[in-house]
Amino acid sequence: NYRSLEVLDTLTTSLKASQSFSGRVDYSVSIWKRAIQLNSYYEGGTGSEPKKIYSYIRVADGTGVYTWNDYNGDAIPQLNEFEVAEFKDQANYIRVFSTTNEYTKVVFDQFNFSVNVNPANAIKGDRFINRFSILSSLRMDNRISTDDPQFSYLIPFTNDYSLEQLIANQTSGKHTLFYNRLNPKGGFEMSYLHTGNKQFLSSGIEQRTNQVASTTMRKAIVKELNFLISSEFGRKTSDAEFFANRNFNIESFIITPQLVYQPNSTYKVVTLFRSASKQNTLNNLNGEAVQIADFSAEFKYSSVKKGVISLKAKDRKSTRLNSSHANISYAVFCLKK
Repeated sequence: NYRSLEVLDTLTTSLKASQSFSGRVDYSVSIWKRAIQLNSYYEGGTGSEPKKIYSYIRVADGTGVYTWNDYNGDAIPQLNEFEVAEFKDQANYIRVFSTTNEYTKVVFDQFNFSVNVNPANAIKGDRFINRFSILSSLRMDNRISTDDPQFSYLIPFTNDYSLEQLIANQTSGKHTLFYNRLNPKGGFEMSYLHTGNKQFLSSGIEQRTNQVASTTMRKAIVKELNFLISSEFGRKTSDAEFFANRNFNIESFIITPQLVYQPNSTYKVVTLFRSASKQNTLNNLNGEAVQIADFSAEFKYSSVKKGVISLKAKDRKSTRLNSSHANISYAVFCLKK
């Protein structure tokens, strides 16, 4: 699509002459007897991007997403005092975005790609390679500020521009290797998850990233009893241009063993222990860290005729590893699953 705007009377409008274009491409293919399936989508063009402002609105307890922490003790909610709630009963605020009348010219591109590899679809028999499968997906969405658009700006994987020009960016991807994915006797998987976003707000630029490498192993001890253990290495960062107290670089490690007993489709018992350590390494903040241990047990009864009964008990212990921090960051203290 191509659009050309020509202003015939500059006395009656503040609009200026401009040109813009946009286009999209979809492509999907299956090869090797559907053992490899690819899906992709691309869209790019030029346009205008408004600056955004956001505010937090109080809602009924348990129906929101965020919680307010009065860090400076002035009893006045401020933008840098809201965090994602750790517990559902604390989630009593939502964040609302609205646009301003200030616009900037941008080049935008969006790219989505996924691949599913399953050799068992093409290779018959009980071959060792058939125990493996791969699932990978990637999404990129860029908004680049410029008065002089370049063709290279439309290519998602290039960075032929300065960081200051990238006013909006969202990336996400998950890549998983499975071994014996559908085998009830046991299996193993390795995953890498990464997300990132950058927003151009009226209060400045905010950037956040999250990277998680995880492994999960499951083994059927007997038919009714399964053992699972998962581990997770993570790194989460935040960089706010005007809210320095929202900045962090959190490194974490989580290990979660659990036992699942299910003699039939009616009864199920799950016991779980989770140990996590998190540390904020930004500017060597005196080892700002926390150690968290969770234990939970759940009994579940489900019947088509009688309904579902679920009983769950949970205990948590949190220990600050450096008591010299009078105000440990909420992002460090809270452990998100």
